[in-house]
Amino acid sequence: MKIDLLDIDKFVEDNNMIPITDPVIFNRGFELNPNGLLSTVIFGNDINTRKTTFSYIDLNGHYLTPIVFKLLKRLNRKFEDLILGTQTFIIDSKGQIVEDENGDNGPEFLYNNWEKLKFNKNESRMRGERIDLLTAYKKDRLFVTKAIVIPAFYRDVNIQTLNKKQKVAPHEINDMYSKLIRTVNIIKQGVDFDFMLNNSRAIVQNTLVEIYDLLESKIAKKNGLIRKNLMGKSVDYSSRMVISAPIFNSNRPEEMKVDFYHCGVPLAQCCSLFMPFMIHWLKSYFDRELFSRTNYPVVVNDKGDVEYIDLDKPENFFTIDYLKKKLDQFIYTTEYRFEKIQVPVVGGKMVDMIFTGILYNAKNPDDKHNKFTQVVTWTDLLYRGAYEITQDKTVFVTRYPVTDHFSSFPNLITVLSTHRTIPVMVGSTYYPFYPIIDFNVKTEKIGLLFADTVVMSNLYLGGLGGDYDGDQITIKGIYSQEANKEAMKIIKSKSNLLNVQGECNRESTNESIQALYNLTKN
Repeated sequence: MKIDLLDIDKFVEDNNMIPITDPVIFNRGFELNPNGLLSTVIFGNDINTRKTTFSYIDLNGHYLTPIVFKLLKRLNRKFEDLILGTQTFIIDSKGQIVEDENGDNGPEFLYNNWEKLKFNKNESRMRGERIDLLTAYKKDRLFVTKAIVIPAFYRDVNIQTLNKKQKVAPHEINDMYSKLIRTVNIIKQGVDFDFMLNNSRAIVQNTLVEIYDLLESKIAKKNGLIRKNLMGKSVDYSSRMVISAPIFNSNRPEEMKVDFYHCGVPLAQCCSLFMPFMIHWLKSYFDRELFSRTNYPVVVNDKGDVEYIDLDKPENFFTIDYLKKKLDQFIYTTEYRFEKIQVPVVGGKMVDMIFTGILYNAKNPDDKHNKFTQVVTWTDLLYRGAYEITQDKTVFVTRYPVTDHFSSFPNLITVLSTHRTIPVMVGSTYYPFYPIIDFNVKTEKIGLLFADTVVMSNLYLGGLGGDYDGDQITIKGIYSQEANKEAMKIIKSKSNLLNVQGECNRESTNESIQALYNLTKN
């Protein structure tokens, strides 16, 4: 993508822009000033026109574009004193600015003597690039006589909601534009003292830079509009997540939560990625466990004795809206994740749901002696739902910008819940990483017990061009059976391993070295 300095004069002419001349936004009675920053005469009345119509402020002189002003300051700090009028300078025979009490200053002086300047390169590549930019354009592109004003829609005020006795709170950029107009008007009127003129011109130059910095903060870097709406664009049922390294604390490869075919996705994100499936699973679960029966087992003492209590229309309690609310609560908050699930019984009471499980014994899988009965929490239920739902599904992990097909890869899913897990059998389903529920933890610290990053095999890191210093990815669940079958083919295909030169792009870097070191350090 080529980025060029805007030819402002041509931009103004091509769009038939009307200048803004008055810093006052509202006249009496909250009527928009026809010559002001939100004028309906200049920017129109309808939304589409106010979204696309630009205007400008005549600066009544030459000023450096903000980017050029910043470049000059980096090349030589003296340029700031020259432009803002705090020192006087001359340009010597070598094309360098030199302080001189009989010299001059200000952006107009710099504009008139621009051709005399010479910029010397050195070994610094960055300095060379800055000088190349300054010398690539004629001075009329580096200096501006007009300041572009963005469309009114993005800084508008809804006057219909205002009380006439209230003070209007304008958008922060409107304050800057007003300041610019007022200062330019002072310069147009003429002043009797040079230091006042220099100060006014310095205010104009600094205000142009302030406007530039504000707009840059809105569109640039990680929180800017470009990153949010283009590079990191999200769709429904997707997540933006930080990636982190897998933990190697297993005795066998098959005991790892994460491998080449599986990435670890936090439980909350699984609920978000597969929301329609989760709602259906929860509805089916309550229908099976509660709606189709008239009574429910309740533990009545510490020995685990059970008695049955009549239910009171649980289908009216566990509605679709209620399930959606609980899913959102689990995703966006952490203090309620160990909340016990209660069911309504006759008498207007609520009792805890319970389930029976077996602690899995890998040495003796048929051992059924380690039974336990536990209260059902939303973590229990959502983990079991996410585990069953994701058994035949994949996700696509994408890191922006996408430069080639290695920037996005499919993977099967390991559901990550709490950091501490145990192998458990519930019914006929084996859960190798069942979450440990600790009711003794304070609610404000429950979130610390849960995994909150996507964990993937280190072999994918090189293809993504990422590392583990906070890099983010977009993750999207795959729904249809056909798409999941296609994703599995991609995972096992040669194109998932080899680049266009036929070289393996899924390489291990430091893992083997670190493993050998840990095995031999004693």
